[in-house]
Amino acid sequence: MSFFAFAIETYEELIPDGQREPSTMISTSTDTHHRRGRVPNMRSYYVIGHSRRHTHRRVLRTAGHNTLGNIVGPFLPRRDNEDQEDYYHASMLAFLKPWRSLQHLKSAQESWENAFTAFIANSPRRVRNVIAAAQYYYDSKSAADQNRDSQDVISCHPDVARRQNCLDDDGDVIMNDVDES
Repeated sequence: MSFFAFAIETYEELIPDGQREPSTMISTSTDTHHRRGRVPNMRSYYVIGHSRRHTHRRVLRTAGHNTLGNIVGPFLPRRDNEDQEDYYHASMLAFLKPWRSLQHLKSAQESWENAFTAFIANSPRRVRNVIAAAQYYYDSKSAADQNRDSQDVISCHPDVARRQNCLDDDGDVIMNDVDES
């Protein structure tokens, strides 16, 4: 499971007291409880040695759930920064490709770019949409910054406008409300 899928598709729950015995904790398979009603969500214990192994477990969300991820921290890297191409490819692979060790991300002979290209070629549409959305953020930000930097508009606060003229892009006066009284 990728880090992205792990964050979106699962959540952590406290293991009920009666199920905290090591004999009831299955390390390689998942735990499902048979109850009346809907089929229970699949539960999985943390691996042996994990600090929360005896107190918490992960629950796979029901298919079709609608969870919006809120990843806290620096945003994903930009695709169009030539100085950091390897960083971009490695970051996106670590975020979107299922892995447990670095060898799962790329082989020793493979470049980050080739590993990323091969991954994208066989990835589902959802993964490609995440990559496109991450770049869309930067494209929009760059366009907004460029637009703001290229504008010659002088915006005026109403109190300031009473004391000075405000000009539009063409240099025409758009507000000349000088109070003479």
